[in-house]
Amino acid sequence: MPTTATAELEPPQRALAAPAAQAEPATTDSETDRPIVRSPRALGAVLGGVVGTAAVVALPHALNRTDEGFRADLVELIEPLPGGTGVLLDALGATIALVLLVVVVGYQLAHRRSRSAAVDVLAAMAGAAGPIIAGLAGFSDRWTGAGTEGGHLVAISIAVAGAACTTVALERPTARARRAAVAAAGLLALGGAWGPASVSGRLVWLLSGVVAAGIVLLAAGSPSRRPTGEDVADALEHLGMPVASLDSHGGDARGSTPWIAELATGRRVFVKVASPEERVADLLFRLWRRIRLRSHGDARPHASLAQAAEHEALAATRAAALGVRSPRVLAMAHVGEGGVLTVLESVSGDALDAIAERDGPDAITESMLREAWAAVAALHRAHLAHRDLRAANVMVDEGGDLWLVDFAVADLMADEHLERVDLVELLCSTAALVGPRRAVDVAVSVLGEQVWADALPIVQPLATSTATRTALGSSGFADVRDALAQRVQAPSPELPRLGRIDWRTGASIVALGLATWTLLPQLADSDGVWEQIPRADRGMLALAAVVSLASYAAAATSLRGAVPRPLGFFATTLAQVASSFANRVTPAKVGGTALNLRWLVTAGVEAPVAAAGVSLNAGVGVVLHVLLTTFVVLWVGRSEVGELGSVSPSTVLIGLGVLAAVVAAATAIAPVRRLVRHRLWPRVRQSLAAVAEVATAKRQLGLLIAGSLAVTACYVAALHLSLASVGVEISLPMVALVYLAASALASAAPTPGGLGATEAAFAGALAAVGVEQTAAIAGVLVYRLVTFWLPIIPGWLAFVHLQRSGQL
Repeated sequence: MPTTATAELEPPQRALAAPAAQAEPATTDSETDRPIVRSPRALGAVLGGVVGTAAVVALPHALNRTDEGFRADLVELIEPLPGGTGVLLDALGATIALVLLVVVVGYQLAHRRSRSAAVDVLAAMAGAAGPIIAGLAGFSDRWTGAGTEGGHLVAISIAVAGAACTTVALERPTARARRAAVAAAGLLALGGAWGPASVSGRLVWLLSGVVAAGIVLLAAGSPSRRPTGEDVADALEHLGMPVASLDSHGGDARGSTPWIAELATGRRVFVKVASPEERVADLLFRLWRRIRLRSHGDARPHASLAQAAEHEALAATRAAALGVRSPRVLAMAHVGEGGVLTVLESVSGDALDAIAERDGPDAITESMLREAWAAVAALHRAHLAHRDLRAANVMVDEGGDLWLVDFAVADLMADEHLERVDLVELLCSTAALVGPRRAVDVAVSVLGEQVWADALPIVQPLATSTATRTALGSSGFADVRDALAQRVQAPSPELPRLGRIDWRTGASIVALGLATWTLLPQLADSDGVWEQIPRADRGMLALAAVVSLASYAAAATSLRGAVPRPLGFFATTLAQVASSFANRVTPAKVGGTALNLRWLVTAGVEAPVAAAGVSLNAGVGVVLHVLLTTFVVLWVGRSEVGELGSVSPSTVLIGLGVLAAVVAAATAIAPVRRLVRHRLWPRVRQSLAAVAEVATAKRQLGLLIAGSLAVTACYVAALHLSLASVGVEISLPMVALVYLAASALASAAPTPGGLGATEAAFAGALAAVGVEQTAAIAGVLVYRLVTFWLPIIPGWLAFVHLQRSGQL
């Protein structure tokens, strides 16, 4: 750890510097009070409350019969109890919560913490705001019925109690206070068993109070619960290590608070303190990594801080046994309110990043880098991965010897992937200090070309820590890959996807949630839907599934006609099945389009020709959709479906005028003209040549048009059969009109596969032509079952097959 100047303190245990993580707080309640921080536990309360509320709201509607059965069992269980038991539980729970809040506020005021007391009161008021707003909007009655018995006052008191319990748990994290808060919450939830405001409804308001209090405490901050310097000094004295001076450590110590202590014996030690605050932050970080990364490599979280500290001590001891210099663990102890303290020998020196910042890149010598790579190789021979090889964790002492520190997240039984991530982390972190060429040359000379050829594809930002990504920059990873590929004489690799989600996936999830939120009330209000679907005609369902399967063969025929190069029918059909799976996880059929384009290029079609073919296929589909809609409207007759809106000529002219103005403005800009002339036009010309070749080939054109018409016919037939299976009698031309109109509306939905929007559009279109609502929803759900849900597994299998066979 870097050498840090210390000051003699008298007495040492009572006049200690604040830790670096708490230095320069935004404010404190009083001169002697703890600093105000934004606690990770407050963020955890917000996230947990939001997830819990969503689950409590969604599950009773998704599992309606299960919820009804639970309610019936609960009523039977409480029937022997007096009728006033619910009121008694409400009163008892609210009283406990109120007393806890008053005690906490009184404690804050007694210790001159007026700011914290005000924040606690504000959190309780924020909890009350939720039911008040929901009551005014009628939301509470719709979902939980909390306002149907005893007025909204019951919901308000429950939410306030939830906020108070959250405040107590975060402000006074003692076991007794937590048990009292949990007891109050449980009593208030059980009180709903005696009235229309159900247990799930009570839980919604309790959790809304938790969320409100968490947001207030996260925004305003709360007194830090991390162990203070005085706590650290007391713990060291209890270990038989009386302190002469103690100072905060200015280095990077993720997940802990570091200190440098000089003992009364004159020995300097490094003290690493972990508290429940850091533990919650670590759990949230692990959760994010599980969501964000495909292969995060994180083991299950340790059951306690003590186990986490013991794991780090074991990993450091194992590394030392392998000949790697790492600080020895001298002692461990509990400290403060649930914290754990680890005492390690102090390294008098600096980390690599500090050396480069102070003395420049040339101060990091080749011998330092070689020694670092030799230490990593020794760890990996024993399958021990450090998993945090940032430049801040590689130190050089005053004698020039290299040390590896901070084994908190080390893996003692690492696989090849974790070892390669280790290599990439250290390579990129050193490249940020000394440059890609120099870092790569030393790394390859020590470990060999084959090791780095295997690790080359994962030289990506997501394989490294945030500190390394920031130091190297967005373009630095490409420079490191290029230097490494040249050094090991390997072609530029195809980069595997390390992330599980990106911003597009996040937007799709949000859109899907909104669509589901919109659709659920419709399904919940249509009790007859779930009675009709199980009684659907099995023969009709089977025919609908067969017709849905035939649509993939039709789509393959259409794509074969759109591309001048011959394509195998079976392989093309398999690609269409796989593209259906890609469309399930991306909005607006983006995934299927990209998959078809990739498959065509892999099959040997030139990229511009493939793009032209996919575009031509989609364009012909749109044109035929419009022509079919016009034909069906004329066939059915306007008298059967009511007045159909049309676009006025003036609107069309205005749209064309705006388009012309945009094109003129764009071409007036010189860079845009050069881009069009040198980059876009050659590709467009090649694409137009491919389109012309298809248009002049009668066979290709016939396949294209026939396939597109067959796709629409298959979906119309599947919808007609699905409606017939639940007893809906409607003419085939009317079904065709409903499909053409509703699918055009649903195609604009941003959700994967138009989920939510498609169901709403089809049900609305059927209702507009006179189909009863419950039957319409049942028929649409059957249609979506055979065309959307059932093909998911075959689509996934086809997708995996194409990937493994190198066709994608």
